[in-house]
Amino acid sequence: MNKNEFTQVIGYLVSAYPAATISGVTTKLYFEHLKDIPFEIMEKAVTRVVETSKFFPSIAELREVCLKESKPEYSQNTTDAMEILNTAVSNYGYYKVNEATEYIKQKSPVLYKIVKAIGFRNICGADFKIFRTEIEKLYKECADDAMKNEQTSEITMSRVIKLGKKMEINALAIQEYNFY
Repeated sequence: MNKNEFTQVIGYLVSAYPAATISGVTTKLYFEHLKDIPFEIMEKAVTRVVETSKFFPSIAELREVCLKESKPEYSQNTTDAMEILNTAVSNYGYYKVNEATEYIKQKSPVLYKIVKAIGFRNICGADFKIFRTEIEKLYKECADDAMKNEQTSEITMSRVIKLGKKMEINALAIQEYNFY
């Protein structure tokens, strides 16, 4: 975004929030931290912020909304993610791991990281109802981390891996039980 485009954006915000007083220093700070965002994305984000926020937005708030505008997968909630996972399990099952993981990757890169770490076969083989809450919690954490860093934190990923091991043990126990 160039300075002329930024001037349009800041002018729109000042018009929408007349009580806000924005100094020249603040304007420069906003420009420095927002200039890497394409104007088209910022324009959509500012419109959304004006419709939903009561107060003049912070730089962080604007960047977050821009990220959601540019990468819709960050707008998904846990219900959406579980629906994607259920569809993959139903449509591809235990034996079509590559197709299932590719489907998940296309629909939700965040969920894909979790499924890859846990193992799609572990998810199919385990009692999904037992682990659904944990997967939802991990998805929320990973999505939040991805929003902040665009990468999952080491702590969250270690928890994902531990859950994968638990699910693998559960899947093996179910298979052993069904074998006899």
